Amino acid sequence: MKEIIKEFGEFNGWRGCMGLYFNTKQLRPLKKYGITAATTLEEAYNIINN
Repeated sequence: MKEIIKEFGEFNGWRGCMGLYFNTKQLRPLKKYGITAATTLEEAYNIINN
């Protein structure tokens, strides 16, 4: 998932939130990290990367 987020981020200049690129089913495993549909791509990548 980290690679996919990085790919979307680099493609569009890290604009947008997770809800634009992933549906609810895809975001469920990321809830344990505190990532929601409103989390920006850059914030989500930083959370997963650390």
